[in-house]
Amino acid sequence: MTLFILSVSIALVISFFCSLAEATLLSLTPAQIAKMADVNRMQADIWQRFKRNIDRPISVILLLNTTAHTIGAAVAGAQFDEIYGDEWILAFSLILTFLMLQYTEIAPKTLGVRHNFKIALAIGTPINVLVKVLEPILKLLHFLNRPFSRGEKPSNQVATIAELNSMASFARLSNVISTDEEKIIHNVPKLSSLRADQLMIPVEQVIFFRAEFTIQEALAKAQVDPHTRFPVFANESKDDIVGYLNFKEMIFNQESVGPSARIQPIRPVQFIPPNMSARDLLRLFVNEHIHMAIVKDKNKTLGMITVEDVIEEMLGDLQDEFDKLPRMYQQVSANVWMVGGGLSVKELNDKLGTTMDDEKKLVSSWLISKMGRVPSSGESIKLAGKNFQIRRTRRGKVFEVMITEDLPIVRGIST
Repeated sequence: MTLFILSVSIALVISFFCSLAEATLLSLTPAQIAKMADVNRMQADIWQRFKRNIDRPISVILLLNTTAHTIGAAVAGAQFDEIYGDEWILAFSLILTFLMLQYTEIAPKTLGVRHNFKIALAIGTPINVLVKVLEPILKLLHFLNRPFSRGEKPSNQVATIAELNSMASFARLSNVISTDEEKIIHNVPKLSSLRADQLMIPVEQVIFFRAEFTIQEALAKAQVDPHTRFPVFANESKDDIVGYLNFKEMIFNQESVGPSARIQPIRPVQFIPPNMSARDLLRLFVNEHIHMAIVKDKNKTLGMITVEDVIEEMLGDLQDEFDKLPRMYQQVSANVWMVGGGLSVKELNDKLGTTMDDEKKLVSSWLISKMGRVPSSGESIKLAGKNFQIRRTRRGKVFEVMITEDLPIVRGIST
């Protein structure tokens, strides 16, 4: 009778522990392991290793569980038959099956999933010891299963990007984080794959200063662009950039040296390759306390990139008072109008009495589509009997345009 009770009890206890450990192992998330590191670093390291190579702890758990089920049932059945005879063996088998199902499968696995964090802290070390003790048997099982495990190995990456995004979405649905915070979590991993040449402002859209410019000349050119930092080039070549000029410093110096003085101070500028990742670029901006860099490839200037361009990849467009397209409409004289890029073509038609197409578009996107590219400041195009001269552009958008009638186009294209 003693052997019968021991065999049933040991089988139930071992199976209970194995099912509890299996449910805990499979339900424990990378986020919980990271949280565990703040409570118990050693246990967090153990579970991190288990997750990276889950075959080892799973094999130990299944080995013990199967052994307990098989041997326990066999010994208990033999002892029951010896004590009570075979006429009650079917009833005993049904009762033992129910006990195994309820108390070694359903109950422990439910507990393991619901309380996985607390249980993991308690059972991590025992499982780790069992993995080490049963290492020879694990190696034998691995050898026997090699023919069935050939092919592509699963990724060892525990917290994949997809899992990270899913956790962020779940946190937002649970009102733990906001929609904007979820967007940041989704976008930050993309910085590793984005290159500088994908984020930069192309050289054709950058306003440059010549090194020999006077302050007055620089101020006149800066009026068509709301940037505060302008690259400076020498020797008539935009590939020979000698630094950049801060517009605020130039205004400050004008009071002491006068508008006819040469632009100063020209600060050194950082040059970066086009294949530099946005992640490394952001680190460069932060560590070096700089706000802009010039993208160059084989001594050829490709464009300019600012810290704002990188941050926008994480947060979305950072629209300041210069980024928001103006919707102004002002008649300067009888045949001259100043129009903002945010005005709709329909509104422009109503005010000018014209019949230009694509009325749902804004003036900015409409002009870009008509010209087939992002125009530069000063360019002109003739449409509907009127001349459209681009006054300001910023980040691929037309901010301000001057419309004239019966005036010749100085330079540009006609349609």
